[in-house]
Amino acid sequence: MPHINTPEYLRAWRKKRKELHLCEKCGKQDAYTLAGRCRCKACSDRDNERRRNKRNGDSARRAENLRQRKDDYAWMKRHHYCISCKKVDAYTMAGHAMCADCAAERTAEEKLREGRLEKRRKNQKKRVQRRKESGLCTNCGKPLPKRGYPYLTCERCRAKDRDRRRRKREATGAPSRAMYKELGLCVSCGRPRIKDKVGYDGKEILLCERCYANSLKWAAAGRKAFEEKYGMSYRSWATGNEFRLMKAQRPHRKDAAKE
Repeated sequence: MPHINTPEYLRAWRKKRKELHLCEKCGKQDAYTLAGRCRCKACSDRDNERRRNKRNGDSARRAENLRQRKDDYAWMKRHHYCISCKKVDAYTMAGHAMCADCAAERTAEEKLREGRLEKRRKNQKKRVQRRKESGLCTNCGKPLPKRGYPYLTCERCRAKDRDRRRRKREATGAPSRAMYKELGLCVSCGRPRIKDKVGYDGKEILLCERCYANSLKWAAAGRKAFEEKYGMSYRSWATGNEFRLMKAQRPHRKDAAKE
């Protein structure tokens, strides 16, 4: 018989209780366990309360530690002590927070950290490009739908990103994208919109300076790609299509004579 503390025994024990619709902690049965959950409502509420109290206590403890560190930093700098090694030298007497040795060590650590971050950014760009070429989600690496899917991330990652942006807007009080046009903001990024400027069609431009410049740059790149692909300018193609459309919309001679 296996020992009761082995992981195999505990997994089998939990599986047996779940099959019987019993709480794996207290062995009771209620609506939670009958719905397929591993714990009853009382045990779930008790665990949630315990985690909530621990989280609140950790937040208060972190705030107190931060306040204490700020007080220690101000006291050591005021009395010309190095905040790292607690020594006094010409650097600290001149108003610096660290001595010469600690400052040099900190600079070397920052350069090393920056090099690691740069290497991580390069690896991330390579990973994103590799996933894009393989038809995978650039965020989590899962396969994307094959036909007619225009995005680079899967639906789950896009939903999580939308929820994260929504929570950030609610926390900062920023307006949603649907309100940008009514508030006179750029419909793309939410910055202040260009004033007293209209486009080639005579309509008001609904973009900011940066987004408008980007749109002009992308339009020029699109026209250049069109010319390279079809051997003709986009304007001549659009003008020809416009004339053909106007000709198709004109009434026929026989129809005009009948009228």
